[in-house]
Amino acid sequence: MTRPGWLTNAEAVEKYGKPMLKKMGKTGYLDCVTGIVLPTGQTAIPERDYELAYRAVKGEPIHPEEWD
Repeated sequence: MTRPGWLTNAEAVEKYGKPMLKKMGKTGYLDCVTGIVLPTGQTAIPERDYELAYRAVKGEPIHPEEWD
Protein backbone atom coordinates (compact mmCIF):
# COMPACT_ATOMS: atom_id res chain seq x y z
CA MET A 1 0.00 0.00 0.00
CA THR A 2 1.39 3.35 -1.02
CA ARG A 3 -0.09 5.18 1.94
CA PRO A 4 -2.06 3.58 4.77
CA GLY A 5 -5.79 3.77 4.12
CA TRP A 6 -5.39 4.89 0.50
CA LEU A 7 -5.18 2.92 -2.75
CA THR A 8 -3.81 3.98 -6.10
CA ASN A 9 -5.61 2.72 -9.19
CA ALA A 10 -2.89 0.10 -9.73
CA GLU A 11 -3.29 -1.14 -6.15
CA ALA A 12 -7.07 -1.28 -6.55
CA VAL A 13 -6.71 -3.32 -9.75
CA GLU A 14 -4.37 -5.69 -7.93
CA LYS A 15 -6.76 -6.06 -4.98
CA TYR A 16 -10.13 -6.27 -6.79
CA GLY A 17 -9.35 -7.00 -10.45
CA LYS A 18 -10.44 -4.93 -13.46
CA PRO A 19 -13.85 -6.61 -13.96
CA MET A 20 -14.86 -5.99 -10.33
CA LEU A 21 -13.59 -2.40 -10.43
CA LYS A 22 -15.75 -1.76 -13.48
CA LYS A 23 -18.80 -3.03 -11.58
CA MET A 24 -17.79 -0.99 -8.52
CA GLY A 25 -17.59 2.15 -10.65
CA LYS A 26 -21.20 1.67 -11.74
CA THR A 27 -22.45 1.74 -8.13
CA GLY A 28 -21.85 5.49 -7.77
CA TYR A 29 -19.85 5.01 -4.58
CA LEU A 30 -16.64 5.97 -6.40
CA ASP A 31 -18.09 9.22 -7.78
CA CYS A 32 -16.97 12.49 -6.22
CA VAL A 33 -14.61 10.90 -3.71
CA THR A 34 -11.79 12.64 -1.90
CA GLY A 35 -8.47 12.02 -3.56
CA ILE A 36 -4.83 12.84 -3.04
CA VAL A 37 -1.91 13.27 -5.38
CA LEU A 38 1.15 11.39 -4.20
CA PRO A 39 4.71 12.67 -4.68
CA THR A 40 5.02 10.17 -7.56
CA GLY A 41 2.18 11.93 -9.39
CA GLN A 42 -0.21 9.02 -8.89
CA THR A 43 -3.63 9.66 -7.45
CA ALA A 44 -5.16 7.66 -4.61
CA ILE A 45 -8.58 7.47 -2.99
CA PRO A 46 -9.57 6.14 0.43
CA GLU A 47 -9.67 2.37 0.68
CA ARG A 48 -12.97 2.72 2.54
CA ASP A 49 -14.63 4.11 -0.61
CA TYR A 50 -13.50 1.04 -2.55
CA GLU A 51 -14.81 -1.19 0.23
CA LEU A 52 -18.26 0.43 0.15
CA ALA A 53 -18.47 0.07 -3.63
CA TYR A 54 -17.39 -3.57 -3.34
CA ARG A 55 -20.09 -4.23 -0.75
CA ALA A 56 -22.67 -2.57 -3.00
CA VAL A 57 -21.73 -4.88 -5.87
CA LYS A 58 -22.05 -7.87 -3.54
CA GLY A 59 -25.55 -6.72 -2.55
CA GLU A 60 -24.67 -6.02 1.07
CA PRO A 61 -26.66 -3.26 2.77
CA ILE A 62 -24.90 0.06 3.22
CA HIS A 63 -26.31 2.35 5.86
CA PRO A 64 -26.28 6.15 5.41
CA GLU A 65 -23.96 6.67 8.41
CA GLU A 66 -21.29 4.59 6.66
CA TRP A 67 -21.13 6.95 3.70
CA ASP A 68 -19.69 10.41 4.13
